[in-house]
Amino acid sequence: MTAQDLRLDRVALGVLGRRWDLVVPAGRTLGAELLDLVGDLVVPTHEPAEDTWTLRETDGRWQLYRGDALLLASPDGPGLVVDTLRLLNTVAIDDEDVFAVHAAVLALDGRAAIVPAVSGTGKTTLCAAALGAGLTYLTDEAARFPDEEATKVVAYPRPLSLLSASQALLGLAPAPVRSQTEGFYRASLLGNVERGQVDVTVVVVLDRRPGLPEATRLPRSTAAELLLKNSFNHYRDPRGAFLRATAIAAAAPSWLLGYEDAPAAVPLLAGLLSAPRG
Repeated sequence: MTAQDLRLDRVALGVLGRRWDLVVPAGRTLGAELLDLVGDLVVPTHEPAEDTWTLRETDGRWQLYRGDALLLASPDGPGLVVDTLRLLNTVAIDDEDVFAVHAAVLALDGRAAIVPAVSGTGKTTLCAAALGAGLTYLTDEAARFPDEEATKVVAYPRPLSLLSASQALLGLAPAPVRSQTEGFYRASLLGNVERGQVDVTVVVVLDRRPGLPEATRLPRSTAAELLLKNSFNHYRDPRGAFLRATAIAAAAPSWLLGYEDAPAAVPLLAGLLSAPRG
């Protein structure tokens, strides 16, 4: 181990209301790529960190620590970085204590659409296509509502994980950090990213199917049911979660967005965000 190996780069991250430090070896390409990927989550360092995550490399073997606890170890550095991104997300969601929904959130002119859906539905591909078309990205993973009296959603602009087919569909170059099946992209390199809060004005339910894109109005009760069903933590306060989900659905019209390919769906989504409220 050389003197260079002992030098570290540190950034402060804001992840779903948590303040974490991420530390990587200085002068290592892999560490620099990880810091670049999480750049949209970097926050000012005014507050002390609740936890420190450290990526280390020793004799060709990479390790990830949380505090002093070794969590991951592998000779495959890129693979460990991918696992690190996934673990950071999992821990943040598991620790979440305010009402949060598994959803994408995209905005236009200060108005946000929440897209509640399970993994594999196409949220991330839709987000990447929307970024390329000028919409603003808040998250593809977790919509967090900390204010019980409002429908403002807090941004969680984590890196976008896109399968090879989605990368080809959107014409994206191969990502520096990738696994055998997916590549990771910093959202702000693809378009506009919001780091604050935006009012949710529409709930969108995705319907992947062949044919031309089409938007169909849904009952608000359907949106409330989906928001509750896709909440990460409704079990912690069932009554409170029910009230939050119904309040969001009552304040935002709900639409079923049917489409085959994400780029074709984006203009319809933009139209829903631009439509008069009501």
